[in-house]
Amino acid sequence: MKRVPVEEVEEETRRIKPQGQGEDVLSPTMQVQCDFVDIIHEHFSSNGLVVKCLEFAFKQEHIMDFTRMRALESLFSMIHQGVRNVLQYNQQHPDFPMERDQLERYVPRYLIFCILWAFSGDCKLKTREDLGSFIRSITTIPLPSSSSSSIVDYEVTIQGEWSLWQSRFLRLKWKHTK
Repeated sequence: MKRVPVEEVEEETRRIKPQGQGEDVLSPTMQVQCDFVDIIHEHFSSNGLVVKCLEFAFKQEHIMDFTRMRALESLFSMIHQGVRNVLQYNQQHPDFPMERDQLERYVPRYLIFCILWAFSGDCKLKTREDLGSFIRSITTIPLPSSSSSSIVDYEVTIQGEWSLWQSRFLRLKWKHTK
C-alpha cells in the first residue's frame, strides 16, 4: 500500500518532482496511503491486534467456510476503502485536507471496524458481539464507551468518532387506526 496507489488514476503520478528540486516527493494520494500504513502497521505484527483477532475468529462458527486468506482479503479491501474515504474527504476539502491528528483518530478506529466485519461479517450477531468483546479486552484503541451497545452497533465517522449506525435513520412512530 506504500508503493501502489489504491486508485488506478493515480498510477502515473506516484511521485511528483517539485520545480527546482531534484528529489521526488510523494503525491498527495501516496502520502495518504503511507500515513495510513504508518498508523496501522503495529497492529499487523505477529502478536498484534490483527493476528489475535484473526485467530479468535478462526475458532468461531461461521456461515461460510472461514479461511484466513479470505478474511485478510476482506480486511485489506475494507482498509482500501478507508483510504478512499480519506482521499474523497481531501478532494471535497481542498483548502483544508485531513490533518494528521484527525487521520490518527480515524484510522485506528476504522481498523477496528474493518476487523470486526472482515473477520465476523458472515457470523451470527452473537459471534460478532463476542469478537467485539474480545477486541475490547485486548486493544488500547479508543472504543465506544456505551456499555449498553456492542461495537457492532457503531460505525466510524470521517472525523474519527464512533457513531451509532442507527442514528443515520429517521425513526417514525406509526399510530395504527382502524
